[in-house]
Amino acid sequence: MTWDIHFQPIPEDQVRGFKTFTFGFRAALVVTGYQMLINRWFKTFFTPKGSELLHSGDGTTLAGLIGGNIGSQESARDLAIRAVEETNEQIKAQDVAGGFEEQESLESAVITRMAPQSEGGLAIWVTIKNVAGKQLEIHLIDLATR
Repeated sequence: MTWDIHFQPIPEDQVRGFKTFTFGFRAALVVTGYQMLINRWFKTFFTPKGSELLHSGDGTTLAGLIGGNIGSQESARDLAIRAVEETNEQIKAQDVAGGFEEQESLESAVITRMAPQSEGGLAIWVTIKNVAGKQLEIHLIDLATR
């Protein structure tokens, strides 16, 4: 059995210092429903392919390039589209294997906006929809080109 850490936003007034992650809660919190789907999708998207010791096929090729150089907006667009496709394939396979509820299962995730940024970068938004019909547009990533 594998365990994942799911992200939980906390109110701004509870933030102490500059911690990115904290294990300071008194008890483990269950992440369920649509938030679980969003967390699984983002975890998969931002995991570099080949970095998971027991599941080397998990993750995306784009995640391995974050912080690196991408040659053009067209390259960034193509890489992002492929990474979203890779993520969707993996999440749908998890849905089948894990028997997730409709709220936690992926219907679709598609790039809904791409906006050129100054100096050649590209901002990307994705809309994630679960099987129950709930959807949310999320600012996915800003890619810089050099």
